[in-house]
Amino acid sequence: MSESQVNQTSNNQNPSVTRETSSGDNPPISPATPIQKQPTIMPGAGATVTEDPVQFDSAHIGTRTVKRQDLFAAQNQAASEKKAKNAKTRKKVFIVLGVILGVALVGLGVWLAVMLTSPKNDSEPDDSSGIEATITDGSDDGISKMLALAQAKYDSNKRIVEVDQLFADEAAVTNPDYLNQLHLAQILFYTGNGFYQQSADLSDKIDTDKLPLSQKGTFYDAMYSTYNGLKDSVKAGEYFALSYEVQVEIQGYDEGEDGRDGI
Repeated sequence: MSESQVNQTSNNQNPSVTRETSSGDNPPISPATPIQKQPTIMPGAGATVTEDPVQFDSAHIGTRTVKRQDLFAAQNQAASEKKAKNAKTRKKVFIVLGVILGVALVGLGVWLAVMLTSPKNDSEPDDSSGIEATITDGSDDGISKMLALAQAKYDSNKRIVEVDQLFADEAAVTNPDYLNQLHLAQILFYTGNGFYQQSADLSDKIDTDKLPLSQKGTFYDAMYSTYNGLKDSVKAGEYFALSYEVQVEIQGYDEGEDGRDGI
């Protein structure tokens, strides 16, 4: 190989070496600047490759996040506030109801305590029927008033059953200490209107030991008339004798002209 061929080969392999031209007046050729290889972006369907694609820096990965807009944020917040408000309202209602129930229970407890601790007087009549007792003491006035009421009731329709109910109602409200006077008024009504058997049946309820002397004599007289009406002369005689003894006790004894005791 000749020397010129060797030099030509060397110049081709080393571009930095100045190539001499035959003319001798051309400037030397500078070595070519190496071209940087750009990363290739694979576009999606329908996309185009731009000349200046976005460069991703691994150092900034994770430093920026994308926040998705919540389209229901306002509705969810309103629903949450409404739920909280309803819960607060229910709590207030439960507190008020609890206070009312507590007051009612306390009142009921106090009432029961008073009812249980209050002594009940057995001698006081039961006035739950709303009827006021006609006989309020042991005097003859109460007996007369009760007899007048019974007679007026009977005269209005001649129904003895209504008179019996009248005395039953009175018995429910009459002080037990004065039931003798009430029964005596009833016996006087029966005898005076010819209900002799009713009068005889009721006589067992009279406690003569608790009657004043004058009322005892009135009872004996009524029973004398009752058994006369029943044609029971024996019983009628017994009550006549009892009535006589009461009259003697009331008026006193004196000695008659024939020497016998008399009034």
